[in-house]
Amino acid sequence: MHLPPDPGLEFQILAKTDGLTKIFNSYNGYPQVLPRLISEFLNLVPLSQLTYWSTLINALISMVCALAITKAISELIGIKTAILVGLVLSTAFPAHEGLVGNLWAIRWILLPATCVIASIPAFSQKYWRITLVLFTATGLSHAYVFIPAGVYLLHAFFKRDYRARTFVLGSSLVVLTLFQGFGYLSSSRQLQLYGESTVYWPWAGSGIFWWAIFTIPLTFALVAAVPKLKFKIPSPSDFTPQSSLAMQAVLISTLSYLQLGVKSSPAVATVTISFAAVMVGTYKSNDLATRLRINSLVKIACSFIIIVLSIRFYFPSYFLTNGIGWPRTVETSLIQCQKSGIESSELVIFKIGDLVQSEHIPCNSLRTWDTWFYRR
Repeated sequence: MHLPPDPGLEFQILAKTDGLTKIFNSYNGYPQVLPRLISEFLNLVPLSQLTYWSTLINALISMVCALAITKAISELIGIKTAILVGLVLSTAFPAHEGLVGNLWAIRWILLPATCVIASIPAFSQKYWRITLVLFTATGLSHAYVFIPAGVYLLHAFFKRDYRARTFVLGSSLVVLTLFQGFGYLSSSRQLQLYGESTVYWPWAGSGIFWWAIFTIPLTFALVAAVPKLKFKIPSPSDFTPQSSLAMQAVLISTLSYLQLGVKSSPAVATVTISFAAVMVGTYKSNDLATRLRINSLVKIACSFIIIVLSIRFYFPSYFLTNGIGWPRTVETSLIQCQKSGIESSELVIFKIGDLVQSEHIPCNSLRTWDTWFYRR
């Protein structure tokens, strides 16, 4: 196993050099407190074991969020369909590249779970403690928390829901939105995107994968929204879980596209949310579409697309096992430091052909990157 190329060792080095006092600092434009906290914990394990622990933590968070999505969706539709939606979070075709073993991308796991729960007030009322933990984790990790915050507050407003639990959850989302907004505005990158190299259109020969992450979320959101489209001013009754999920998928797709361009990690969130919108919108009802079995055909078609793309493109072992294993890389660098008398060593994070990503680590840091319970 080896580290994912993005961000590689960057988070770990920041955690090691800055310490706990700077976990609230902005990274790439906004605070990412939870990933930094996890990096602080991972600095307690030997450097050579970093890949195993980071992948384990990533898998656990994905599993918890998938279970939360499944349970929330089951409040509206059948459990079998809800399980399928939950599985999409971890097994959808964009996940292999954007999420596997990548602690920096945890925010894209937390965000869709928060968006789904914010759209289903019945779940948040019944399991308000779990909801509060999830809202807090997302708010400490992602600047887009204002999107599910707005959806949750709109649901509460339209339903005149002034219960204590709703107030606590809504207040927490407002506070977390303000926290992320302040971090964004105080960041030196506040008016910048992610550089001139950002790709805003699938390139020539990019293949089905990149076109799929570019188009499927918007297509699914449109499919979910079409039955609700009316030639009149929308009313509070039109703000349903189906429409709010579709709206969030479109907003996140648009914002992430403007900020990041065509990228796989945001597509995990947008594909999951838009697929949830389709599954909720095509559940059994007494309308004409259901009687004509159009809803069933739409649900089967969308599920088929996700399954086929996931079978074709989901190969997480590629990013975890391609190239020289991380433990061997660390061991080789330690041997070089001991035998060659060099001051720093190059740790290769990722290598495909001529594309190489690496970090130069001082030999003293390599030798001391141990834990209180572990000594080489």
